[in-house]
Amino acid sequence: MFLSANEYELSILDSKEEKMNKLFLRVLVGLVVVSCLPSLARAVCDRGAHVVRVSVTPGASASFIYYRESALSAFYWVCTTNDAKLIDAALAAQNGLTRVVIRGDAVSCPTTPATGQRSAGNCQIVYVNP
Repeated sequence: MFLSANEYELSILDSKEEKMNKLFLRVLVGLVVVSCLPSLARAVCDRGAHVVRVSVTPGASASFIYYRESALSAFYWVCTTNDAKLIDAALAAQNGLTRVVIRGDAVSCPTTPATGQRSAGNCQIVYVNP
């Protein structure tokens, strides 16, 4: 089967259009994926609070830092750590009644339960007097 000059020209244009559509789709998918990465990379739980209790367990067991946003909060946050520097910073803040920002590695800060303990995951950073 032979194509006329017009049919051949149209088939080339269709082929170029299909290639451009595929390229556009690839670029669009790439942009969507890249735009999602920063939000995943920052998946942490940062809370400004006062340290109310530090439970230190010697050895390999994890220690716990308990903190709440205010004295009137019905719930408190807890994160675990084995890092002596984070524990020391939390103890210093607790003894000085100093405000802190504590970062846990939880995907996001839980909003439940309404009262009691909310887990922030593993402690990553303790900012004293931010």
